[in-house]
Formats: sequence, structure tokens, C-alpha cells
Amino acid sequence: MIQAPSVRSTATDKKDGGWSRLFPAMLAASLFLVTGPTVILVNKYILVDLGLNYPMMLSSLGSFATATLAFVLVKTDMVELRHTHVVDTTFYCYSILPVACLTCLALGTGNVAYLYLTVSFIQMLKSLTPAVTMAMLSVAGLVRPSTQAAACVGVMTLATAAAAQGELNFDMVGLGMMLASIFSESSKMVMTQKLFTGKVAFSVTESQYYLALPTGVSLLFLASFDELPRFFKSGDYLRLGSVAGGPLALSMGLSMGVIYSSFFVIKTTNSLMLKLLAAARNAGLVLFCATVLAEPVTVFQGWCY
Repeated sequence: MIQAPSVRSTATDKKDGGWSRLFPAMLAASLFLVTGPTVILVNKYILVDLGLNYPMMLSSLGSFATATLAFVLVKTDMVELRHTHVVDTTFYCYSILPVACLTCLALGTGNVAYLYLTVSFIQMLKSLTPAVTMAMLSVAGLVRPSTQAAACVGVMTLATAAAAQGELNFDMVGLGMMLASIFSESSKMVMTQKLFTGKVAFSVTESQYYLALPTGVSLLFLASFDELPRFFKSGDYLRLGSVAGGPLALSMGLSMGVIYSSFFVIKTTNSLMLKLLAAARNAGLVLFCATVLAEPVTVFQGWCY
């Protein structure tokens, strides 16, 4: 005689299944919320306080460190490449390289912006990212946001955009760099979600095995036009170990944390959730910079946040 499962056991199974899906998402979100603001402050310290004005080179270090970690995990058989049969020349050129180039633009232009704008103002500008990402995902047919989600994104965007009014340290070059970073990041999110949710669903490490190295090479290529010659001509390479060794190592480690946690968030939720978490994280960073670092933030800007 076959006994039907009890209501209690069925409910327990559903609860366990829900927790098994929720826990990875919570862990990814927590790592993302911690590593992101920390690497921003560390990079700002390196670029501005230490006078190492090489944002493209700094961004490339994190990409190369991530590529190295992914390579080691694969070669030691800790991670299996399950889609080698798919990654041919055509797939690499039309799917992998565009994401790498967009990542390069987002990281590079984003770090350049810190040379011209305050951390607080940059976080305010980043409030546009959820709206841009949601619009692109909707057009691509990857996400159909509910009315409530669209309203929340709209309110967050309008409030933080209003907070940018009356910025004391405004600079057109910095604004242009940050807007380029926002659109590059949103475009990258759309293509990344396609890689994760389409017929070919890469794991986090597998995606970095293919993406991180071309991203680092792209950043270094851009740096070769100005930053690399200036780096050697000025003699700044001589003081890396003594002045910036610790901060650079910390930046590389945190950059890996940001990259992996970002992809984990997309894997366990979606790209729009990543941008919403980033918006909340940015608001917290603005408050930290205003209260701890004494960056100028008006009362109106504070109320908007």
C-alpha cells in the first residue's frame, strides 16, 4: 500500500527548498553590499590621496587577479568548464568579447570619474543605473518588471537625481565619464544575464575564466595610450611597493569580491536586483562619506536619500 506524503512533510520540503534558494541570494547580496563600498574608498585613496592617477591600470589589476583565480580553480579541477563545446570563435567574438569590452568601459570610465567628482556625487549619479538597466532588460525581453517594481525604481531615481542638484564639486568631464560608465554597465548587465539565463548558463567562475582576461587586456590597451607612458616617465613605478603595496593588494582582493558577488547576485536573482542593491548600497556610502569623511552633502541631498 502506497502512503501519500503528509501535509507536514510536504510543507517542510517546500520550506527547505525555499531556504536553499534564498540563502545563496542573501549571501551574494551581503558580499556585494560590503565589498563594493570598500573597494570604492580604497581606489579613491590610491588614485587621489596617494597621487597614483592611473584609473585604467588600477581597474586592470582586479581583472587580472580574477582571471588568475578562475584559471587556478579550473586547472586544479575545483571548477569544471561545462561549455567548452559552445565557446568557439563565433561565440567568443559575439558574446564574450562584447561583455569584456563593456566591462572595460564601465570600470575604466567609472574610476576616471573619481579624479573629478566626489564619492558622494558619483553615488548619486549611479541612481540612474537601475532605471537604465530596467529599460534595457525590458526591451531585450529578459525581465517584465511589475508596476510596483517600476514605481520603486522611478522613485529612487527621481529622489537621488534631485539630490544631485546644487552639487558643489561639479565637473563636466567627470559627469561625462560617469554617464558613460552607467550606460556601459547597464549594457553589460543585459548581455551578462543573457549568458546566465539563456540556453548556455555559465557558472560564476566559468564566466570569469572567459571574461576576466580579455577585460584586463582591454583596460591595459586603453592605458597604453596615456597612463603607461606617464607611469614610467614619472617614476611612479619606483614607489609602488613602498607606498601603495598594501592598498593595491587590498584593491585587487576586493575587486575579485565585487566581481564574484555581482555575478552571484545575477545568478541567484537577476540583473535588476543587482542594480537595486547597488542603489541602496550607494545611498549608504553617501551617508558614510558625509558623516565620517566630511564630504560636503547638503541637507536637501540628505533628505532625498
